[in-house]
Amino acid sequence: MERNSAACVMQWSIELEKALRSKKPGLSLETISEVGARLQQLSTEPDASPAVHHLFDLIPELLRIVKLVFDSGDVEDRALALGLFGCWAHFAKESSSIRYLVLSSLVSSHVMEVKASLFAAGCFAELSEDFACVVLEMLPHMMTSPETSPAIRLAGARVFAKLRCSHPLANNAYKTCLKLLLESADEGCQVAMLVSLSKLASRSTILISQQMDLLLLFLSQEKPLQLRATAIISCKLAGLPFDVFESSKVLTVAENATSSPITSEGLLAISVLVDVPTKLKGSTEMGSLAPCSCLLPSRVISLIIDRITLMVKPVLDLCRTESPVFQQINCLLNLLFCLIREYPDLHVLVLDQIYVLVKSLSYMHDNLVVTSEADASIRDNVDLKGEKSRTIRSKLLFIVYRFLVAFLENLIEAGAISTEVFDKVKLLVELVSQSNLFGCYTYTLYSLLLHCRIIWVNLVHGSEGSCNLDKNSGVSHLMEHEIRTIECANRMLTENNKWPAYRVGIYAACQGAWLTATFTFEQLVPKVHSISCCCWMRSLVQFSDSERKLKSLLLAKQGLEMHKFDLIHFSNDSGEISQDSASNIREHINSRELKAAYDGLCSSLVTLKGDFKMDQTFYFQRWFLSLRAKVLGAVVDIVKVLENIQFDQHSFTNNEQVGYPVSLKKCTQISVQLKRLSQEFDLVTKSFIDMDRKSSGIILELALSCSLLAFCTGFSLYIPSLIESVSIFGLGTTENNLDSTLIQNLIGRLGASNHEISANLCLLLNPGGKPIDCFHLQSRIQACKVGSVVKDILSVCSSVVLGIFGLKSKANGVHNVEGLSQATKDGLQLLYSILMKWMQIPFQTPKYFKFRPCLGSELFAVSEMRNPDGIYVSSGFNLSLNLCLQLRNMPPDIRVRLKNLYCMVYSGASFQEPRESGENKEQKQAWEADDIVEMNEKLLQYVTECSTKKSNKRQRGKNDGEFVSSFARFELNERGQGFSSCLLDVSAFPVGTYRVKWYSCCIDSQGNCWNLPSLNAGPVFTVQTLIITMVSEL
Repeated sequence: MERNSAACVMQWSIELEKALRSKKPGLSLETISEVGARLQQLSTEPDASPAVHHLFDLIPELLRIVKLVFDSGDVEDRALALGLFGCWAHFAKESSSIRYLVLSSLVSSHVMEVKASLFAAGCFAELSEDFACVVLEMLPHMMTSPETSPAIRLAGARVFAKLRCSHPLANNAYKTCLKLLLESADEGCQVAMLVSLSKLASRSTILISQQMDLLLLFLSQEKPLQLRATAIISCKLAGLPFDVFESSKVLTVAENATSSPITSEGLLAISVLVDVPTKLKGSTEMGSLAPCSCLLPSRVISLIIDRITLMVKPVLDLCRTESPVFQQINCLLNLLFCLIREYPDLHVLVLDQIYVLVKSLSYMHDNLVVTSEADASIRDNVDLKGEKSRTIRSKLLFIVYRFLVAFLENLIEAGAISTEVFDKVKLLVELVSQSNLFGCYTYTLYSLLLHCRIIWVNLVHGSEGSCNLDKNSGVSHLMEHEIRTIECANRMLTENNKWPAYRVGIYAACQGAWLTATFTFEQLVPKVHSISCCCWMRSLVQFSDSERKLKSLLLAKQGLEMHKFDLIHFSNDSGEISQDSASNIREHINSRELKAAYDGLCSSLVTLKGDFKMDQTFYFQRWFLSLRAKVLGAVVDIVKVLENIQFDQHSFTNNEQVGYPVSLKKCTQISVQLKRLSQEFDLVTKSFIDMDRKSSGIILELALSCSLLAFCTGFSLYIPSLIESVSIFGLGTTENNLDSTLIQNLIGRLGASNHEISANLCLLLNPGGKPIDCFHLQSRIQACKVGSVVKDILSVCSSVVLGIFGLKSKANGVHNVEGLSQATKDGLQLLYSILMKWMQIPFQTPKYFKFRPCLGSELFAVSEMRNPDGIYVSSGFNLSLNLCLQLRNMPPDIRVRLKNLYCMVYSGASFQEPRESGENKEQKQAWEADDIVEMNEKLLQYVTECSTKKSNKRQRGKNDGEFVSSFARFELNERGQGFSSCLLDVSAFPVGTYRVKWYSCCIDSQGNCWNLPSLNAGPVFTVQTLIITMVSEL
């Protein structure tokens, strides 16, 4: 039987080693060349299977060679060989000679060899009970012998944890190890044996009670710190069932340890106390432990805050601006967040405790912590050690602030929001504002908590259940704090603290505090000097002011500043529509007001475009602003349709043959536009590899909201019985096509967030039949995770679906002009009411919206016939291009590793342009391209095909009628470059100069596909007349 490469590789290595040691001239180079070819052959063969190992006796040969090294080598060689035997225990345990070799090495006189043999013995003992019994007999003598070194005792103590392949063996090992522990005086060895005993006990219910008593013994104050810490850690071993805590002894000890002056011990104790209620949540043991106050989550919350207060005092006393305490406080707040995530109903208690903590920071002095209002007067008489004390307090409050942001986000996901949250946050902000110990920056951040989308959503929409707030007083309070926030921002600018003021402006934009953002950026414009920064700042002013106008408009139309407007309500049974709503659309909102906000967004985009040098730096901002402007432009168009129909309402019945089809056609166009915008938002999330998850989530929420509005706009005026008359007017679509496109796009984004809505949407695809399975439709679309904004969108979506069902049931019976008029009016009322609800969904600026270079790619191309004047091809021939794809602006701390690059190049007869435009023409940006969605779909399809095929051959040119395309795959080198070639079928192109357009993407090490923004324009090629020259020989 012929030996394959796997069977020969060991012999190859031996031959290579001999050749490298040989003194014969040229032998080493010759052997290296031979091995290179052999390794290439090996790489093409599949991995060796167990059958191959047995057929060629690879395992015995492997063990024989390593044993040969052991027998002939020095101490280090023997130790390495023993380590290999331990790693190969799953097949080496069958060899009696290897087992004997491991056991005999336990009595070696060399420490390194004994430690290696103990490692190997532990590995063998986990798999073989008879071997483990022999090891257990040898260990006590080895551990107690006076000649044994501390290093060997430590290694031996760790072996006990592996003697547990059967219950009798584990019991004997536990008893032996326990005896050695109680007799030992070596603290390091005691620590190792205590851990081994806990691991043995976790596998035997008989030993659990005994082990817990032992841990209690080592938790006493008389024991050294390292042993007490180890005992606490042992309490958290995953294998220990928590019913052993019924005695509450361990928890009592842990609670007492939380106030220990030794920081590591206190943190470990709190970690245990957080872990217990988290793991016991919903279990039967929780009921039996409820009387134990130290286990209750509320008690743990208080202990965490008390511990933080205890840690803060020394830092303030010594004025240490750089201290490990800050990191430890951050760790404690992370533990608190883990606990509250499991028990969101305790959110009020958490806010109360945070209030107490902030209050203590306000009143804490060098030698005193004030805990009551009566003691507040002491503040005026105590020296606070100046600016350092203020800096420390601000730093501590910033850590608490970050916790509050995550905490509030978690509340809305858990559905635990209530009116008390607004009140508690308001009190906290007032506390910070009343203290002169915190800087303006700190107060501004806390004030902006009132603008977080959770508070804002419930302030604006709070009309049901526990979220019923006094809207006018709430807005008044919000505006009051925003004015004070602006005053603080102005003070920062007066004190020339420009960077803190800029950060406040950016964060205000992220929280939707547009008045603060607009003011801050306006004040910063004259303070910046570079052209790029000036463009950026002026763009931020226009963007923020546009959103401020929009937000003020919505508040006014909601009655929070002017009068209350009741939104449309639907019956829970049939989707009946209120006839009183939308009586006068222009009275509540009109296109002129929205157009002003839209113009501001467009101006912001134009301002950024003015700085050509920073074009790549503002890539994300320009794309994001462009999409936001397009969405708002679509909203303006919807309102114009509503205004036109309302204006002609009295004469509608006489003009229905014209008015209804025109409105339906316009709504359909807007719907298709919005659906496309949702797909472009998807592309944004997949075009910036270094984007943070929160920013990505915000953009996915915008994509979902666009898809929802597209669905509502497309269905609100859709009357199946009259669809044929609409087609006469050039609508250019069919009912089924429109239905399926909009529904599929929306279902894919809903994901698993609401199966009921998705099922109802599927019924719209298959009316009257059984629900069809539409959940496969989300394969190409990114579904949103449930969050505060997603819940708002789902609420609107539920109203939309209910309303559409009501409309369809009515529209099916429309057979005359009067019925059409009423169906149209109902559809407009539904569209208007949903539009109002949709516009109230909070809009956030992603955190990623910052000054940063764009990670993208540049494409360079030359023809095979290199011509210094450009790329030329004769008429009737194909164009062959050699390509180089170069990554640009790759951040050093990128979280993913890129593997392969892919590119699609395409051109068409319509891409002809003057030769003078050349290669220096400015690249058409992603938001300006009309085909970006379709082309990226084609590129994704090619990448998918490559990933599912064993061979990744380049795809030849393809003629799709309007254009020709070709695809190429690149392997990325260390310089961020990839090289490939492609062939474009331009044989049918007439003579002229054409632009090649392109898109690229990459695959990371986790298999994710990322689109790469194109940072330069595609190459230009010229099709010229074929000239045949006859050369005569002289």
